[in-house]
Amino acid sequence: MKTRIDRILAFMVVALTGILLNSCAGTAGLDDEDYASVARLNKREPNPVIVIPGILGSRLVSDDGKVVWGAYGIGAIRHGSANGRRALALPMRRNSGLGSLTDEVQQDGTLDRLTLSPGIGLKAYHGLLKALVIGGYRDDKNRPPKAGEHISCFEFGYDWRRPNAENAAALGKFIEETRRFIRAERIRRGLPEREIKFDIVAHSMGGLVGRYYMMYGDATPPTDGTRPQVTWAGARSVHRFIQVGTPNNGSAEAILQLKDGMVLSSFVPKFQAAVIGTFPSTYELLPRAADQPLVDALGRQLDPFDPAVWKRYQWGLAAPSQDKYLQQLLPGTRDRATRLEIALDHQRKSLAAAKAFQMALDCRCTLPAGVTMHAFVGNAKPTVSQLQVMADGSLTPIAYQHGDNTVTARSALARTPDDRPGPIPWTSVHTINAPHMTLPVQPDFIRQLLAILLDLPDTEASTRP
Repeated sequence: MKTRIDRILAFMVVALTGILLNSCAGTAGLDDEDYASVARLNKREPNPVIVIPGILGSRLVSDDGKVVWGAYGIGAIRHGSANGRRALALPMRRNSGLGSLTDEVQQDGTLDRLTLSPGIGLKAYHGLLKALVIGGYRDDKNRPPKAGEHISCFEFGYDWRRPNAENAAALGKFIEETRRFIRAERIRRGLPEREIKFDIVAHSMGGLVGRYYMMYGDATPPTDGTRPQVTWAGARSVHRFIQVGTPNNGSAEAILQLKDGMVLSSFVPKFQAAVIGTFPSTYELLPRAADQPLVDALGRQLDPFDPAVWKRYQWGLAAPSQDKYLQQLLPGTRDRATRLEIALDHQRKSLAAAKAFQMALDCRCTLPAGVTMHAFVGNAKPTVSQLQVMADGSLTPIAYQHGDNTVTARSALARTPDDRPGPIPWTSVHTINAPHMTLPVQPDFIRQLLAILLDLPDTEASTRP
């Protein structure tokens, strides 16, 4: 029986891939018994599940314990201050590779709740994690296991500012650590040995992290313009890989956020373009040039990965309006010209690295035996697919496609510009009638997700690509 449960206050503020909630959203869900009754149909021990959040979906803390992202108020850095911007932004240096631009900030786990002030918080991935736990999975953060239960639900937190290939390598280490933990737990409880493979549920940009790991493990993308050989190094540890609203072909929202910054809500300080422009991962969310996401005033195609385009129109790090923030991020620089030179160098490196990352993901390949890949696609909202540059350099949406209001269905499925199947060998595709921000907590999604994870009959509509 369906009942209405808690109104789920989600704050999956991922404007760069569109998981941006500017207000609290309530969704109807299943009650505990609905999930549990589905789980009871399962007759086997499930694979452990790893949940990978999207951008902004992991908590970040500084070495001195200050919360850089994931809370507001006491103990958290103010994003609207110079110190807050310096803490959140990644360093920029000439003659340095992006991988070497490290700072004193580290990830501190998946953000299941964003604390705005004492006593006031918004739930992020809480709804999805709750559904998995009620459905028979158990998070090691919760109560001790009952007889017959297994610790089988894990959350992968990562520094979402950094390159996604780097985070894919971190995912590989996390999987090995988790495997050792599970084996030790089984020995402690006197359970028999078994091969440990994982099911991965990845939301938005997390799907890019997981897919790259599946295809290449901890290898880095080539920088010489060549396509790498797909090794499926990470797939050896995975049984089912499930993407939810992932921008496999990018999102036009990434252009807008890199150009103008990101407004999370009326009660949260704006993330300035100068700060977002330091995140290599953001550039990896740009839409493919082949999809013609950007045209000039005469309708001529522009390449969003061309540094000259960003410099010509003075977008993002190149914008004169961002110099006052660049002064905060680059306090040792002497003048505007020096700051601009450093910023443009960082922008150029980030665009080149993003193009290499996307080229690696676009390699066509066949799934190895024993691995399945599933896509959940939002198809309820008109979603921007093309932007036009106006005379003053501003951008105006001029074309839309079916999608989830952030990621088009074509991008989520990685289909070609003429809408043919792309490089991803999907095992199944599931359409959810919901916007991007509520995809992971929709009852239809939860039912179909559990059907895939637990090998249950799926009564919902699904298609094979």
